[in-house]
Amino acid sequence: MKLSKLIRGGVRTYVGPKGIYLEDDSLGVLYPFETPLSQNYFIDANFLKIWNKEELAIEEKSNPKTTSLVIKNPSEKIIFNLTPVDPIFPYKDSIEGSQLKFLESLNRVSFVQKATTDLRLRCVHLENNYLVATDRSRLAIQELPEDLKIEVNLPEELISVLGKLEIESAKLIEEENLLFLESEEFKITSKKFMPQFVPWKKIDRDLEHKARINPLEWIEALEKFALLEIDRIRIEIKTNEIELKGENPTAAYSAKFDSDSSYSFTLVFNLQFLLEGLKIGKPDILEYGIPSYVVFKNQKEAWCYVVCPLVE
Repeated sequence: MKLSKLIRGGVRTYVGPKGIYLEDDSLGVLYPFETPLSQNYFIDANFLKIWNKEELAIEEKSNPKTTSLVIKNPSEKIIFNLTPVDPIFPYKDSIEGSQLKFLESLNRVSFVQKATTDLRLRCVHLENNYLVATDRSRLAIQELPEDLKIEVNLPEELISVLGKLEIESAKLIEEENLLFLESEEFKITSKKFMPQFVPWKKIDRDLEHKARINPLEWIEALEKFALLEIDRIRIEIKTNEIELKGENPTAAYSAKFDSDSSYSFTLVFNLQFLLEGLKIGKPDILEYGIPSYVVFKNQKEAWCYVVCPLVE
């Protein structure tokens, strides 16, 4: 059961009329299935592990004063005897809205989940037909095939759950301070990420100077720097040439590429930021100029990746 991937400290588990419900202080996840229950019951998270291994009988008992839940295994040994309690997060039976292909879109901005250095803003922003992510050192923009007619920030906890549950697509709506998602297997309720998102529309993604790059040459060079454990890369753009340089106390490496560049420019970047941009796709255009950052694009695919330089 995929829900078992979410069991960790601080997670509360319920079983009720709609199925199994897990929640913590940030969000709740419902795994719907038919039960004979009339109310929700809080149970120990280990219940899911037991349920995975053997058949369990569930019986709701009522008397004039109380209602309780009795769970037994095949030997008739009572495992739980519980009283009703409702989850903190509500959930919706059904959602009307556009389907967003989460996994496909998030793969374009995977540094939000996978980055291990200088991660200061863990948030993804949805705005109409754009999915945007940034940690204030990098910005990735993926154009979506459909206008969601929504503007909202998705918190890190929600992004993590979408990945763990392998939710490929889901409907999404917002109400007050909550987000409601519905996929084929799960219903999710999440707090919204409230702080204002970086003003990404004001970032110039069409810089004055452009240089064509060969994606395979670019990838090969960056991987070579990584093998040598060189973490700072100097990009020197010259007339008709781009050179990458880097060194550490034990190694030095450089790589030159032909290009149609016509304006000289030099900046230093975190190698990890450049490598993680390759998870978005294979760039074939490098844009640069003033202000001092670079924009990687692919002409055929609807994405771009903006990287800020290091301060020397």
